[in-house]
Amino acid sequence: MSLAKSCSPMLDGRSISRRPSTSDRVALVSCFFNSTGSSRLVENLRAFVDGLGVYKPALHLVECLPPGQRSALDGLDNLHVVHAESVLWQKERLLNLAVESLPDSVEAVVWCDTDIIFADPDWVPQTLEKLQDVDVLQPFRHVAQVPRLGDAPVESYASAVTENPDLAGLRFHQHGHTGYAWGIRRDVIQSVGFFDECVIGGADHVMAHAFTGTPRCDCIPPLLGTESRLQRSYEAWADRLWAEHGPLKMGFLDLDIEHRRHGSDKGRKYLVRNKLLEMSGFDPSQHLVRNQWDCWEWSPSATAQRDLVKAYFSQRKEDVAYDAVT
Repeated sequence: MSLAKSCSPMLDGRSISRRPSTSDRVALVSCFFNSTGSSRLVENLRAFVDGLGVYKPALHLVECLPPGQRSALDGLDNLHVVHAESVLWQKERLLNLAVESLPDSVEAVVWCDTDIIFADPDWVPQTLEKLQDVDVLQPFRHVAQVPRLGDAPVESYASAVTENPDLAGLRFHQHGHTGYAWGIRRDVIQSVGFFDECVIGGADHVMAHAFTGTPRCDCIPPLLGTESRLQRSYEAWADRLWAEHGPLKMGFLDLDIEHRRHGSDKGRKYLVRNKLLEMSGFDPSQHLVRNQWDCWEWSPSATAQRDLVKAYFSQRKEDVAYDAVT
């Protein structure tokens, strides 16, 4: 499927309809929430925004502030500030808010973590051009960690499975990295939204498997639990995506990005965090409510889940330099 085409200007002086600029046709959506008050996260955010260069006007950023915290990017164009009291992973909920508010001219949506830097300054128009031929992509092939500490660059999921589709349903260490940045046709993501119930993280990974039609592969139970309420909710979301759009054609850009490390990798507990939440009896339909800003809050019955996730974010130690963490 191709993106909708805008009218091209006529050359004979008659009535013309001008094609929107790249910044009008592509929306870069990001979010920021900093419940632990990390200064490193703020530094990374500002570096990310500055790194967008001339494409900064395309950025639509939703910032979620806890009580008493001030905006880290006050004055940024297209900044939407919301509020929430609960400590949990708001990312995909905030990205959904960003997509809901986009102008009609936007044809493609790129969602980016706010701790990455793109090496090629023209990655935005390249992403738009590529999305004429594919439905979803990662706008990079390799990501380098900063500081590198001898780490080899990591390949993106989209790059790996585009070149070898058999990798799509394998485990994480085999199929490439599912995070950092993605681009998608607006009509696809607007119809189903981001899966936003992974309130301790991990949604980018499971959404990537849904894009490739592998939402029930071996990767999913370690991330969402086995026959958990969260897993069933995810599968229902993936089934809606498949019913409305079928198999998505995936691509990537042959470009590199840098990821600015923050905190402890061990503290993230990637393969056990949602399992711990499952063991607490987590049920998204019972334990999550939306507040007046449409952000997630814990329901009154979510006492165990509230304590577990708050402790999880505390032990991530976001302000500790990566090379100092053991």
